[in-house]
Amino acid sequence: MMNYIIVLGLFQAILTALFLYSTKLRKSTDTFLFVLVLCIVVHLAIKFVIYHFVDEPNVRKAMNTFIGFFYTPIIYFLALNEAKKKNIFSNWYLFIPIIVVTIAFFSTATVLYAAPMAGIRILQHYNQLSSLTFMPFAIILAIKTLHFSYLNIAASPSRTLIIQISVILLILNCIALICYSISNNDAGDWDPFIRSIAYASLAIICILIGRYKFTSISQENAVQETPANLNPNDEHGVPDQTNLHKIDCKERKEILTKERMKEIWEKLESGMKSEKYYKDSELTLEKLSQLVHENKYYISETLNNYAGKPFYTYINEYRVLDIKGKIERYATNELDINMLTVAYSAGFNSKSSFNKYFKEMTGLTPTLYFKKLSPSKSL
Repeated sequence: MMNYIIVLGLFQAILTALFLYSTKLRKSTDTFLFVLVLCIVVHLAIKFVIYHFVDEPNVRKAMNTFIGFFYTPIIYFLALNEAKKKNIFSNWYLFIPIIVVTIAFFSTATVLYAAPMAGIRILQHYNQLSSLTFMPFAIILAIKTLHFSYLNIAASPSRTLIIQISVILLILNCIALICYSISNNDAGDWDPFIRSIAYASLAIICILIGRYKFTSISQENAVQETPANLNPNDEHGVPDQTNLHKIDCKERKEILTKERMKEIWEKLESGMKSEKYYKDSELTLEKLSQLVHENKYYISETLNNYAGKPFYTYINEYRVLDIKGKIERYATNELDINMLTVAYSAGFNSKSSFNKYFKEMTGLTPTLYFKKLSPSKSL
């Protein structure tokens, strides 16, 4: 039974990885998910090799792989990324257990190959040490991820996915730890049961990720006529707000009142000024609606009818104002400035779109604007 579960799980993981890759890793979220799925592919591939090509029964029965240590840190990093936390890799220390177990895994495998009798004894110690280290580590980090997600990430499909995967990993490791404890630190009797659940859970995680990505693409296509129409940094054109407004009117059944639009406008302004949402280079109407907890069609209606400007004009105005302020500070202090670095930090991800919007809103290119303020400085 376990062999079938491994094969089916590996097949599902490979399909999910190919699907993510074929649809392009458009967002940082997709990158984290792709790495997670690749880890599952490697994990199940190693198990496939062990169960089909290794004759030693002790190795086939139980040899913990190092890949399992990757899952909870990746999900935690994904949660930090979704919450827009800066310097998320300052939590690098979470990978220390992974490095230690990886070294131990390959060392044990080497000894098993070179001296099987001695390797069996080392394997027992390796399994015991890795189990006692991995399961508490995974449980604690899964709980931390759940707590962090509920407090810091707005309700969204990505938060739901993070919570679902964290719950699966939490339950799986709790079951494993309980079985390991009641077996007097010997999981031999429970090992096939625990591993079957584990490999099935990995397949379920792949299905959840594939469904999330498919739903995400479907929603983007429902709002966008073409991908370029709603890309704020597309150098070939500008957002087609007419089409967006048509969708808006078609989807909503009632027109917002002035009071309701004012309320939404104040929430948008508050978020832009305090949280600086515009600095997210991947900011879309969908993502903004999740951040301010408002319907995306209501936001579009408010911007078009109350503020008199389409979504990306509104966002890029804030980006240009942010850049202007930095240019003025650099010029006042007679400092050199790297325009592209400033542009990227404000949320632009294209030099051409940065120059285009800056000139539209100021009448000057960024370089001329800087020279006007600081004639003695050159870029």
